[in-house]
Amino acid sequence: MKMRTFAVVWAMASVATAGIVTEDIEGGLALVVTGSAFTDDEQKALNGNTVQELWKTGSSTLVAGDISAFTGVIRVKGGTYEVSSQAGLGTTAGATHVEDGATLTYNHDQKLSEPLFLSGDGVGGTAGALNCPLKSVGVTGVLTLTGDALINGDKEWTLAASDFDMGGHTLTMSNVTHQCVFKPTKISNAGNIVNAKGSIWINNGTLMDQGPEHCLTLTNASNLSVYYYTNRNSVATWKLRYASTTTGHGIYVSNKPEQP
Repeated sequence: MKMRTFAVVWAMASVATAGIVTEDIEGGLALVVTGSAFTDDEQKALNGNTVQELWKTGSSTLVAGDISAFTGVIRVKGGTYEVSSQAGLGTTAGATHVEDGATLTYNHDQKLSEPLFLSGDGVGGTAGALNCPLKSVGVTGVLTLTGDALINGDKEWTLAASDFDMGGHTLTMSNVTHQCVFKPTKISNAGNIVNAKGSIWINNGTLMDQGPEHCLTLTNASNLSVYYYTNRNSVATWKLRYASTTTGHGIYVSNKPEQP
């Protein structure tokens, strides 16, 4: 009887990993994907949670399918992992880690509540660890920087993380023609903020309450707007630096332009 039971268990494990590439990790298996789309076997393994992690490797762009039942961790180790909804990130029980040189593209206009761990400037050093090409994206989950990181956006987007752990690192935000609304509920282990393009709008006091040892840097004629209900006096306690050789910086406090 014991031998028959062993044979059944072994057969089930073989079926679970058939047609996919895996790596042994602590606590289970990681599915390794290098292509541009999930195969049927890969999608079944993820939604069936027969693997505990998803590793996106290689230089390709992987356009994720629906893995909304996946409860494990996603690690973007190379190339671009593109999702058109949160279904491509699984449940929020897991988290998505974007490593230096890789990019997570969130091609959706709704809230992003997935816990995120970001590091690096993304593919080619310019794409961003997180790329938000559509308007009204709201990063609302827990956000952790594991290194200096770049977030890119082509339209207006909002960083409203429930808990933003900067890890003492620098976050660079870049928006070609629009603005980033910066309003995390909580900041821990504060680092520095660089606004590289467009405008950064701060409409609560969290950023400004971090103290004078941290810097907010404006580059490339970008702008800073501080809404009227932010603690206006705390602006003076933040080191504001201009790192651009061009002119055009603007500071707007209480919706009235002020001279820098």
